[in-house]
Amino acid sequence: MKQYQKAIADYTKAIEINPNFAGTYKNRGLSKIRLEDLTGAIADFRRAIELVPQYAPAYTNLGFALNKQGKTEAAIENFSKAIELNPGDTAAYFNRRVTLKKTSKNISCD
Repeated sequence: MKQYQKAIADYTKAIEINPNFAGTYKNRGLSKIRLEDLTGAIADFRRAIELVPQYAPAYTNLGFALNKQGKTEAAIENFSKAIELNPGDTAAYFNRRVTLKKTSKNISCD
């Protein structure tokens, strides 16, 4: 737990130095997920996407956090966007399938 708090502090410092690096927001968001700070994680993933709209990993992680909040439709949309941007993103396919199965939706996964 402390390692994630330290990571968040380090990522926050990195953001202060360079607030325009999307990867730092994504990584800080991942640490926040580990601490169950889903609102903070979602804000970080959205900021990463604002900075780099084609950043597929941020969409995958945003979908994961939204799914954990029970926002399945939004999660599916973000997993699909990640797949659109990076058809090789196996985590996005996996998480979309798990989420679709959870919602019992019959949506194409092409």
